[in-house]
Amino acid sequence: FLADTFRADNLEVYGGTDGRAPNLDAFAQRARVYENAWSVSTHTLPTHSTLFSGLYPRQVGQVDFHNPLPRAVDTIAERFTRLGYRTAAVTDGIMVSQTHGMAQGFGWFDERATDMDGTVERVRDALAADDGRPLFLFVQSYASHAPFEIRAATREALGERFQSELTLDEWMARLVRRSNDSQRIDVEAPGTTEALEGIDALYAASVVDLDRGFGEVLAELERRSFLEAGFLVVTSDHGEAIGEHERLFHAGVPFEELLRVPLFLAGPGIDAERLATPVSLIDLPPTLAALAGIPPGEDWLGRSLLDPDLANEPRPIFAFQCRGASTETTLALVADGRKLIGYEDTDGNRVDRWWRAYDLTGDPREEVDLLEEAGWPRELAEEWEDAFRDLLTPRVEAEDANLSADALRALGDMGYGGGE
Repeated sequence: FLADTFRADNLEVYGGTDGRAPNLDAFAQRARVYENAWSVSTHTLPTHSTLFSGLYPRQVGQVDFHNPLPRAVDTIAERFTRLGYRTAAVTDGIMVSQTHGMAQGFGWFDERATDMDGTVERVRDALAADDGRPLFLFVQSYASHAPFEIRAATREALGERFQSELTLDEWMARLVRRSNDSQRIDVEAPGTTEALEGIDALYAASVVDLDRGFGEVLAELERRSFLEAGFLVVTSDHGEAIGEHERLFHAGVPFEELLRVPLFLAGPGIDAERLATPVSLIDLPPTLAALAGIPPGEDWLGRSLLDPDLANEPRPIFAFQCRGASTETTLALVADGRKLIGYEDTDGNRVDRWWRAYDLTGDPREEVDLLEEAGWPRELAEEWEDAFRDLLTPRVEAEDANLSADALRALGDMGYGGGE
C-alpha cells in the first residue's frame, strides 16, 4: 500500500502529534517499523521505477516526467507472474500508468483517477477475483497529493479540525516567489505564514482522508483473513515540503522533508518492533522476494529488510531528483548520519559539484551548512565518487512516453507541468 506524497511525520511513530492518521498509527503498532527510511527520489515516477525494477532511477533511464520505465527492464511484477502469481495493481494513474511503463508484468492493472472510495472499491474487486493463485497486489493513491481534494464524508467527520477557509489555488495566489528563483517562496513576505498554515491544513485533511481509506482497505484484508497468511507493506514514494527550505510540494532538491518516508510491514513471523537501521526504498524489491520465498533479481542493488545482518552492515543512502538532463538537477548521499547534496553532470554521469553538507544527527532540519566548515564533506564525497558514477550510468536505453495532450494536462494539474 503506497500512500503517494506522504510525509513520515504524519504518523506518531515518526514524530507526528496531532493524530491525523489513526488507522495507520494503529497498524504501525502491530508492525515492524523502519524508523529511518529514505526514498530514492523526490517525485513519483523515478521512485516507482526503482520500486518495480530494483535499480536506481538514472540506471533505468529516468530523466524527466516524460520517461517511462523501459520495456527492457525486468520488473518485480514480471518475476511474480512467471512464478505463477496473480499480479494486480490499483493506481490513480498519471505517473503510475501504462503510459509510463508501470503496467509491465501486471495481469490486472486498474488505472483510474478516483477518490479513496473508488480506490477501496477497486481493491475489493481485485481481491474478489481470486482464482486460487497467490496474489501480489500493489495499491497506490494520490489522496494526499495536491490539490488536496477531500471526500465529503471525511470533511463532515473532521468538523473543525484541519479546516481551511480557502482552496489551494487561493492560498497559492497569496505567496510571493523569490525574484531570483521562481521555485522558492519568500517566507518573510506579509501573509506567507497564514498561507502556509492554510496549505498545511489542507494537506492534513487529505492525510485524514487517505487514512480513512487505508482503514477500509485493511478491514477488507482482515475480513478475508489475508494477513494470517500474507504480508502487508506500507510506505510512500516521497514526502512534501510545506515551507521548509523556502519550498513547497516536491520534485525538488532532496531535503529530508521530501526524502524521509514511512516504511513498515506486518504478517506471519514478523515481530512488532522498531528498527533504527538506515534503509532505502531500493530495498523493497528484494524484501518482497524474500517474503515470497524466492531469490532476488541478480542485478537488484538493494538488500532484503529481513536480512538479519542488515543492522550490522550499514550502507549509504542515495537519492536523485531526476529533473532533466543538465547540471541543475540534484542528488543526495546520506552516510553515518551525515548528508551531502550536490548537482549532477548528466552528460558525464557523475557528480558535477557539491552544494550543501549537513550533520543530520544534530541538525535533522538541515539548517546549518557545513560544506566549507568541516573536513568530512570532502572525504565523504571522495569515498563514494565511483559509486555515483555507476548509479548515474544508464543500464538500459531511455524511452519517451510520447505523452498526449490530456496526459500533459493531467501532469500540469498535479503540479508537474514545469518548475518545482
